[in-house]
Amino acid sequence: MKQLLELGATLQKTAAVKYAVAAAAVVFVFSFPFVNKFSILTLWLLVLSAITALIAYREFNVKAIYLFPVAFFAFRMLSLAFSPPDVTFKNIEYCLSLLLMPVVFSLFKLSQAQVRWFLRVAFYALLAALAVGWFVFLRYLTASEYPFLEVCKSPKAYVGMFLGPLIFWQPSFVSISLSFIIPLAFYLRSKACIKPLLMWVAVVLSVAFILLVGARIGIVVCGVLLALCLVCYHGRLSWTSKIGVLLALFALGVFAHFSPYSITSDPVRANLRSLATKMIAEKPLCGSGVYSMHRYITSDEVAQSYGYTFNHFHNTFVDETVQFGLLGGGLLVAFFACLLVLAIRRKDFLLMAFLAIYLPFGYVESIFMSVKGIMPFMFWFCFLVSTQEERLKS
Repeated sequence: MKQLLELGATLQKTAAVKYAVAAAAVVFVFSFPFVNKFSILTLWLLVLSAITALIAYREFNVKAIYLFPVAFFAFRMLSLAFSPPDVTFKNIEYCLSLLLMPVVFSLFKLSQAQVRWFLRVAFYALLAALAVGWFVFLRYLTASEYPFLEVCKSPKAYVGMFLGPLIFWQPSFVSISLSFIIPLAFYLRSKACIKPLLMWVAVVLSVAFILLVGARIGIVVCGVLLALCLVCYHGRLSWTSKIGVLLALFALGVFAHFSPYSITSDPVRANLRSLATKMIAEKPLCGSGVYSMHRYITSDEVAQSYGYTFNHFHNTFVDETVQFGLLGGGLLVAFFACLLVLAIRRKDFLLMAFLAIYLPFGYVESIFMSVKGIMPFMFWFCFLVSTQEERLKS
């Protein structure tokens, strides 16, 4: 014990430990578009660095809003006690980030300089991940018999061929994990941390890649983020930058119009919502239990009626309400409402961008039903909340 205290006193004399935490967080951000194993490995690197920081500085950074994800996790654990034998902890272990991430971010407190350093290096990490994505795609394209224009006309038909095994196979999650580079680029440019050319390289490459993978929600989120950047930084952008944003929005609109996939209509998700409504009506207050939608959607009756099966309703709000009733669904709405109030009151651009990404995404995908959804979501939520004071002072 004495040796541990002496080690902590030695480490406390230097800021290297906190920069090591920030560096581990950067590696974790870099892992977001890639396969789950990489993200899980880098998560434990972040956990170990956070524990080291706690030993060195013995300071906590607990936020009251962390009670929301802890409550989401508690709902799952309590419901597990009343679930059928086929539903075990293994079915919900990917939700550990709901508990683990708030704990990790409560173990250290970054300074203003360290937060800015992280954001700048995280931008380069996302840019590097984007470069890897483009390299993988171009390598696939040169080795395949399909012409580039044919791939561009119907990107989702080919995306599975070049995303795996390095990049995560689901284009929607890849798009969302990369989309944060757009507001981050505008934010860093407003702080004079990057050059205008680098900002536009990041924006153009990210928007083009998201169009390339063909995820409809990625296209919608790109448009929302660009519009948000234009509104929030209207007074700081040059007229050329404003024209650039408008041209990017126009390009997104044109692509969406000529895309073979409808942006506004999705009969499959509409059918899923109608199925969910039936389940909610049966047990409206406390829900049908954790992972209950999987048993219902995969039933023989539903499979024969609709011709397809899923393990969730492709809507985070619906999934929470089906599993935990109006209590769980209401808590999720309250969580996002608190974040929205916090973002608007403090004029926190990055927190607004976080909501601009995950509110639309949560409407069409189930954030809490996969590692690739919940890890980036919880990381950015905890980081933005825990560093809000430091970010807004800079």
